[in-house]
Amino acid sequence: MELFENVDSRNYYNKFKLLEDSYEQILNEIPLLDINKVTICRKMNEWINKDNMEAGQILLSKLNNNKEWIFSWDVNNKMFNFPLIYNDIVIGIADILCPTTIHLLKKIGGIRIAGFSLLLPGASLNPHCDGTGPTYNSMALNMCLTGDKSSLYIRNKDNIYEKYIHTNGKLVIFNSEIEHYANNNGDINRVILYIDFSL
Repeated sequence: MELFENVDSRNYYNKFKLLEDSYEQILNEIPLLDINKVTICRKMNEWINKDNMEAGQILLSKLNNNKEWIFSWDVNNKMFNFPLIYNDIVIGIADILCPTTIHLLKKIGGIRIAGFSLLLPGASLNPHCDGTGPTYNSMALNMCLTGDKSSLYIRNKDNIYEKYIHTNGKLVIFNSEIEHYANNNGDINRVILYIDFSL
Protein backbone atom coordinates (compact mmCIF):
# COMPACT_ATOMS: atom_id res chain seq x y z
CA MET A 1 0.00 0.00 0.00
CA GLU A 2 1.20 3.50 -0.77
CA LEU A 3 0.04 6.72 0.86
CA PHE A 4 0.29 10.39 0.05
CA GLU A 5 -0.07 13.58 2.08
CA ASN A 6 1.42 12.17 5.31
CA VAL A 7 -1.62 10.19 6.39
CA ASP A 8 -1.11 7.64 9.16
CA SER A 9 0.03 4.61 7.17
CA ARG A 10 -0.17 2.08 9.99
CA ASN A 11 -3.69 3.09 11.02
CA TYR A 12 -5.12 2.95 7.51
CA TYR A 13 -3.16 -0.10 6.41
CA ASN A 14 -4.53 -2.11 9.31
CA LYS A 15 -8.07 -0.98 8.49
CA PHE A 16 -7.98 -1.85 4.79
CA LYS A 17 -5.46 -4.71 4.68
CA LEU A 18 -8.31 -7.26 4.47
CA LEU A 19 -9.04 -5.89 0.96
CA GLU A 20 -5.52 -6.72 -0.20
CA ASP A 21 -5.83 -10.11 1.50
CA SER A 22 -9.10 -10.73 -0.39
CA TYR A 23 -7.91 -9.52 -3.78
CA GLU A 24 -8.78 -12.74 -5.66
CA GLN A 25 -12.32 -12.88 -4.27
CA ILE A 26 -12.97 -9.23 -5.16
CA LEU A 27 -11.46 -9.76 -8.61
CA ASN A 28 -13.88 -12.60 -9.27
CA GLU A 29 -16.88 -10.37 -8.49
CA ILE A 30 -16.19 -7.66 -11.08
CA PRO A 31 -19.40 -7.45 -13.14
CA LEU A 32 -19.03 -7.94 -16.90
CA LEU A 33 -19.27 -4.75 -18.95
CA ASP A 34 -21.72 -4.73 -21.84
CA ILE A 35 -21.44 -1.22 -23.26
CA ASN A 36 -24.67 -1.72 -25.22
CA LYS A 37 -26.60 -2.02 -21.93
CA VAL A 38 -25.17 1.09 -20.29
CA THR A 39 -27.92 3.72 -20.05
CA ILE A 40 -27.36 5.66 -16.82
CA CYS A 41 -24.82 8.48 -16.60
CA ARG A 42 -23.28 9.94 -13.44
CA LYS A 43 -22.22 13.56 -13.31
CA MET A 44 -18.98 14.59 -11.64
CA ASN A 45 -19.34 14.93 -7.85
CA GLU A 46 -23.00 13.92 -8.07
CA TRP A 47 -22.54 11.56 -5.14
CA ILE A 48 -21.02 14.06 -2.75
CA ASN A 49 -22.23 17.49 -3.84
CA LYS A 50 -23.19 18.96 -0.47
CA ASP A 51 -24.88 21.87 -2.25
CA ASN A 52 -27.25 19.52 -4.07
CA MET A 53 -27.91 16.39 -2.01
CA GLU A 54 -31.06 15.81 -4.03
CA ALA A 55 -28.97 14.98 -7.12
CA GLY A 56 -27.32 12.05 -5.32
CA GLN A 57 -30.68 10.74 -4.11
CA ILE A 58 -32.13 10.92 -7.63
CA LEU A 59 -29.17 8.94 -8.97
CA LEU A 60 -29.59 6.35 -6.21
CA SER A 61 -33.26 5.89 -7.08
CA LYS A 62 -32.25 5.03 -10.65
CA LEU A 63 -29.96 2.29 -9.32
CA ASN A 64 -32.51 0.37 -7.22
CA ASN A 65 -32.38 -2.75 -9.40
CA ASN A 66 -29.26 -1.96 -11.37
CA LYS A 67 -27.30 -4.89 -12.85
CA GLU A 68 -25.19 -2.87 -15.28
CA TRP A 69 -22.28 -0.46 -15.26
CA ILE A 70 -23.07 3.23 -15.61
CA PHE A 71 -21.29 5.93 -17.58
CA SER A 72 -19.05 8.02 -15.38
CA TRP A 73 -18.53 11.77 -15.74
CA ASP A 74 -15.84 11.32 -18.41
CA VAL A 75 -17.19 13.12 -21.50
CA ASN A 76 -15.51 10.64 -23.87
CA ASN A 77 -17.40 7.68 -22.34
CA LYS A 78 -14.16 5.81 -21.68
CA MET A 79 -14.76 5.40 -17.94
CA PHE A 80 -17.56 3.45 -16.27
CA ASN A 81 -18.66 2.93 -12.66
CA PHE A 82 -20.41 0.08 -10.91
CA PRO A 83 -21.72 1.59 -7.63
CA LEU A 84 -21.64 -0.60 -4.51
CA ILE A 85 -22.14 1.49 -1.36
CA TYR A 86 -23.24 5.04 -0.56
CA ASN A 87 -22.93 6.28 3.04
CA ASP A 88 -22.61 2.70 4.34
CA ILE A 89 -25.83 1.64 2.56
CA VAL A 90 -25.70 -1.01 -0.18
CA ILE A 91 -26.79 0.35 -3.56
CA GLY A 92 -29.52 -1.61 -5.33
CA ILE A 93 -28.72 -5.31 -5.61
CA ALA A 94 -24.95 -4.98 -5.29
CA ASP A 95 -24.98 -7.34 -2.29
CA ILE A 96 -26.47 -10.07 -4.52
CA LEU A 97 -24.08 -9.48 -7.41
CA CYS A 98 -20.93 -8.88 -5.33
CA PRO A 99 -21.56 -10.54 -1.94
CA THR A 100 -17.95 -10.96 -0.77
CA THR A 101 -16.96 -7.43 -1.73
CA ILE A 102 -20.00 -5.97 0.03
CA HIS A 103 -19.33 -8.10 3.13
CA LEU A 104 -15.76 -6.77 3.33
CA LEU A 105 -16.82 -3.15 2.85
CA LYS A 106 -19.52 -3.42 5.52
CA LYS A 107 -16.98 -4.98 7.87
CA ILE A 108 -14.70 -1.95 7.39
CA GLY A 109 -17.49 0.63 7.79
CA GLY A 110 -17.23 4.38 7.44
CA ILE A 111 -17.62 4.07 3.67
CA ARG A 112 -18.98 7.21 2.04
CA ILE A 113 -18.77 5.88 -1.51
CA ALA A 114 -17.50 2.59 -2.92
CA GLY A 115 -17.69 0.96 -6.30
CA PHE A 116 -15.77 -0.47 -9.21
CA SER A 117 -14.38 1.94 -11.79
CA LEU A 118 -13.36 0.83 -15.28
CA LEU A 119 -11.11 2.69 -17.72
CA LEU A 120 -10.93 1.34 -21.27
CA PRO A 121 -7.57 0.44 -22.89
CA GLY A 122 -5.69 3.45 -24.23
CA ALA A 123 -7.90 5.89 -22.32
CA SER A 124 -6.88 8.61 -19.91
CA LEU A 125 -8.76 10.95 -17.60
CA ASN A 126 -8.26 14.70 -17.64
CA PRO A 127 -6.64 16.23 -14.54
CA HIS A 128 -9.32 16.92 -11.96
CA CYS A 129 -10.05 17.35 -8.24
CA ASP A 130 -12.70 15.53 -6.21
CA GLY A 131 -14.55 16.45 -3.04
CA THR A 132 -12.65 13.85 -1.05
CA GLY A 133 -9.84 14.83 1.31
CA PRO A 134 -9.09 16.42 4.69
CA THR A 135 -11.37 19.40 3.99
CA TYR A 136 -14.25 16.90 3.82
CA ASN A 137 -12.92 14.69 6.66
CA SER A 138 -12.29 11.86 4.20
CA MET A 139 -9.66 10.24 1.98
CA ALA A 140 -9.68 8.33 -1.31
CA LEU A 141 -8.55 4.73 -1.76
CA ASN A 142 -7.94 2.84 -5.02
CA MET A 143 -7.12 -0.85 -5.33
CA CYS A 144 -6.14 -1.97 -8.81
CA LEU A 145 -7.85 -5.23 -9.78
CA THR A 146 -6.95 -5.52 -13.48
CA GLY A 147 -4.83 -3.51 -15.88
CA ASP A 148 -1.57 -3.00 -14.03
CA LYS A 149 -0.13 -1.13 -17.03
CA SER A 150 -1.97 1.91 -15.74
CA SER A 151 -0.84 4.79 -13.59
CA LEU A 152 -2.19 7.41 -11.24
CA TYR A 153 -0.64 10.88 -11.31
CA ILE A 154 -0.96 13.27 -8.34
CA ARG A 155 0.27 16.85 -8.40
CA ASN A 156 2.79 17.43 -5.60
CA LYS A 157 3.75 20.58 -3.72
CA ASP A 158 6.32 21.44 -6.39
CA ASN A 159 3.51 21.50 -8.98
CA ILE A 160 4.83 18.34 -10.64
CA TYR A 161 2.74 15.22 -11.19
CA GLU A 162 4.03 12.33 -9.09
CA LYS A 163 3.51 9.00 -10.83
CA TYR A 164 2.13 5.96 -9.00
CA ILE A 165 2.27 2.76 -11.08
CA HIS A 166 -0.61 0.46 -10.22
CA THR A 167 0.05 -3.06 -8.99
CA ASN A 168 -2.84 -5.51 -9.05
CA GLY A 169 -4.10 -6.21 -5.54
CA LYS A 170 -2.34 -3.24 -3.91
CA LEU A 171 -3.94 -0.18 -2.36
CA VAL A 172 -3.10 3.48 -2.75
CA ILE A 173 -4.62 6.08 -0.42
CA PHE A 174 -4.50 9.75 -1.35
CA ASN A 175 -6.08 13.16 -0.97
CA SER A 176 -8.16 13.53 -4.13
CA GLU A 177 -8.77 17.22 -3.46
CA ILE A 178 -5.32 17.54 -5.02
CA GLU A 179 -5.33 17.58 -8.81
CA HIS A 180 -4.78 14.11 -10.25
CA TYR A 181 -5.48 11.95 -13.29
CA ALA A 182 -5.10 8.38 -14.47
CA ASN A 183 -4.34 6.54 -17.69
CA ASN A 184 -4.52 2.98 -19.01
CA ASN A 185 -1.63 2.15 -21.29
CA GLY A 186 -2.47 -1.55 -21.39
CA ASP A 187 -4.58 -3.58 -23.77
CA ILE A 188 -7.14 -4.72 -21.19
CA ASN A 189 -9.62 -2.80 -19.05
CA ARG A 190 -8.21 -1.10 -15.98
CA VAL A 191 -10.60 -1.87 -13.12
CA ILE A 192 -10.16 -0.49 -9.62
CA LEU A 193 -12.11 -0.76 -6.42
CA TYR A 194 -12.52 2.87 -5.35
CA ILE A 195 -13.51 4.00 -1.88
CA ASP A 196 -14.10 7.38 -0.28
CA PHE A 197 -13.88 6.80 3.46
CA SER A 198 -14.44 8.95 6.52
CA LEU A 199 -11.47 9.90 8.67
